[in-house]
Amino acid sequence: MTVKVITVAHRKGGVGKTTTVIHLATGLADLGLPTIAMDLDPQGNLGQFLGLGAAPDMYDLLMSRHPGRLLSSALMRVENYPKLAVIRGDDETKAAERALGAPEASRTLSVALQGIITAIKHQSNGTQVFVFLDTPPGLGSLQLAALTVSQYLIIPVNPSYASETGLPKIGEEIQALREKRGRGARLIGILPTRYKRRALEHQEVLGGLRETFGDLLYPPVRDTVRLEETLARGVPVWNYDPTGIGAQDYARVLVRLVRDLGIRVNGNGKNRRGG
Repeated sequence: MTVKVITVAHRKGGVGKTTTVIHLATGLADLGLPTIAMDLDPQGNLGQFLGLGAAPDMYDLLMSRHPGRLLSSALMRVENYPKLAVIRGDDETKAAERALGAPEASRTLSVALQGIITAIKHQSNGTQVFVFLDTPPGLGSLQLAALTVSQYLIIPVNPSYASETGLPKIGEEIQALREKRGRGARLIGILPTRYKRRALEHQEVLGGLRETFGDLLYPPVRDTVRLEETLARGVPVWNYDPTGIGAQDYARVLVRLVRDLGIRVNGNGKNRRGG
């Protein structure tokens, strides 16, 4: 398998999906691993938060019957991360979702998205590539398509009771997809984000998640204003506050992800993450 696809999704917004995609993608790329981050969210925040801006690149690829012809021009390189490329999105992604979801459409959104993944595989020349899918909130067709074409799923969770309630529904959708189509994302991690150690509610939710999900629970990412500041500046926290708690926590998450994906790091990456 030369392409491993990881979806980051949750029914709710504001749980750190894009922040998580950015730091896991830049983290793998920094280890010398070819990585692509694709923005399926019509808000287009992925490109904006990495200083690339929003663009209809995702729309163009989804609507094309030959996405391989457009792929090279759609892959935007990220400064300081030569192994990372981003496929940007914007509000036109919603137009693709509507067009491919129409009854008269000749292809489904899942087929179109799989076509992009196949094009990435063909152009990888046998090199292992890691693809992250940043999804919009809700359980619309964009998120379901992502779950269909992915092998792995990470669910960020803001440790509040309101955020936790979205987990059972996503679990039901994943199970239904796997039963109906014989494939789909496998949950590998529940990632608590914006965790406040001193908040009793957060402690209780974290304990409940640990009891329910056991080893699937990833190390929590603590609440810090530095993570919000870094996104406003268009760089990952590794470059903005490399010794802060945001960098420390995402480094621990990255270690877990590397283990769960069975990645062998050869030591050639710059490895700013430490550990």
